[in-house]
Amino acid sequence: MRVRLAQPQRRFAGLAGTRLAGSLLLATALTAATTAACRRPPVASDTAGVVVTARLVPAQPTVGPATLTVTLSGGTADTLSHATVGVVGHMTHPGMTPVVAAMTQRGPDIYDAALDLNMPGDWLLVATVRFPDSRRLESRVPVRVQPRQP
Repeated sequence: MRVRLAQPQRRFAGLAGTRLAGSLLLATALTAATTAACRRPPVASDTAGVVVTARLVPAQPTVGPATLTVTLSGGTADTLSHATVGVVGHMTHPGMTPVVAAMTQRGPDIYDAALDLNMPGDWLLVATVRFPDSRRLESRVPVRVQPRQP
């Protein structure tokens, strides 16, 4: 017959609980600080006063073609005329290939992109404006693409 003596665990339970609580508190504080540091407010304008506005037509698209119009305002004419604009459409769930569309300039500060929104679901359209002095502005347009009706 073998007799085992119970090991006293209670003596260390308070210390382990304190360590666990401290670790959880530290992890929560680090997560909050990281999230606050990474969160960017929506870009409306930069320090030079340039404002980027993006508008999708149709506003509530179905699967298929849609047009994203990006308008630049504010700033100087020279700054706006040397800007380059691009657009990428991302589905909000992983594993989907982004849709990249070429922007065509319709006016001195108006750009259009013909998009093929090829799947229903939630999309995020990101219009990026790059200036010659390395500044960059983004306008993000969340879109819910509906299935095509027969």
